Amino acid sequence: MRVFFPSDLNNPSATMLEVSGTIGVEPSDGGFQAFFRYAADRFRDRPDGQVNDVTVRPIFPVERDKFLAAFFLDNKGGAPLSSKGAVTFSIKGNAANLWKPVPAYYEFVDKDNHLLAAIPMPLFGDPQ
Repeated sequence: MRVFFPSDLNNPSATMLEVSGTIGVEPSDGGFQAFFRYAADRFRDRPDGQVNDVTVRPIFPVERDKFLAAFFLDNKGGAPLSSKGAVTFSIKGNAANLWKPVPAYYEFVDKDNHLLAAIPMPLFGDPQ
């Protein structure tokens, strides 16, 4: 995946960032681990883009409390963006679970908590 967004909404041209990476899930002890591995930098050497001013936060429209608890267990204090890194969290389960896809997103927000961009996150929840 590849996404472009400014680190400062008041100066988008000079603060444009480029984030590229891989988003997915991997089996783990009957459950799974969600991951977002990435590299982030100023787009074409834009002079004022600040990767460190951006935070990655999850949005879980379904089973919100369960997924937020899992996310913050592995990401205490949130997930600040850096030049290279990973955001991961584990969902417990057993191999007999019949997981179903559920909607979820990673949002990129600035230091004032303004939305800069969003990308889809593959995620599986309990069958209803």
